[in-house]
Amino acid sequence: MRTYVMIKNVPNTYTQEKFDEEFKDTHEGYYDNLLLICDKKHGKCKGYGFINFLHPLYLVDFLAHYNGKTWKQDLKRERVIELCYATKETWNSNFTWCYSQKLLNT
Repeated sequence: MRTYVMIKNVPNTYTQEKFDEEFKDTHEGYYDNLLLICDKKHGKCKGYGFINFLHPLYLVDFLAHYNGKTWKQDLKRERVIELCYATKETWNSNFTWCYSQKLLNT
């Protein structure tokens, strides 16, 4: 079963820290990896990220809680959180792909 999800429509003002805080209160311990994709040159959020859950049931709970909700720290707009299954199923392949595309702020 799938456990890896793409999180879309992330405000461009978000940093990895804000992204972590968004989900930590309700789902800390449910996932092992959370990655916000940022432009390597400018360090700005590209509008999406990835999360990998430790168990498929945690994913179901996360979907019910967040899909279609607004971002807590987005004061300028009321962007809606969009979730979908990721096309790449492992953390390593996403990290490698993002790095090769210069999407990571490393």
